[in-house]
Amino acid sequence: MQLNLEDLARSLRKTIPPVYFFLALLLMFALSYLMPLSHLIYIPLRVLGGLIILLGLTITVWGAYCFRQAGTPVKPYENATTLVTAGPYQFSRNPMYLGMIIILAGTWIALGTLSPLFVIPVFIYIIREGFIKYEERILEENFAGEYPDYREKVRRWL
Repeated sequence: MQLNLEDLARSLRKTIPPVYFFLALLLMFALSYLMPLSHLIYIPLRVLGGLIILLGLTITVWGAYCFRQAGTPVKPYENATTLVTAGPYQFSRNPMYLGMIIILAGTWIALGTLSPLFVIPVFIYIIREGFIKYEERILEENFAGEYPDYREKVRRWL
């Protein structure tokens, strides 16, 4: 049986993004301690990772807060009731996902080893293929008048 990309994306959506995020974090810690490959970043520079984690957490929470304020669901498989373009959505179409990626990058810096870095592109791929492309199609359908203009003005990430 051959699995195409749409089937893969559909199967990825059976799990919500925070689960992939926490699995990525666990994998990063495991790789750092079990197979560090190389120590790249030493204290005090590793403290910068903590600040980056806080930045990512702030962006993620701010994005979720804007969804709640607009009365639209945060879960990616529920239909949006409003196209949110305020707050961090002025700069990124996906600030919650962007915040998660920033947290993973900060975690990598805080851990200071090479091996956790390889988790980040895999996480980005899963989020992009499994969620973002699907969500963009749904937004295009539900907000045909507004979404194309918004997509032209605001980048997917930054």
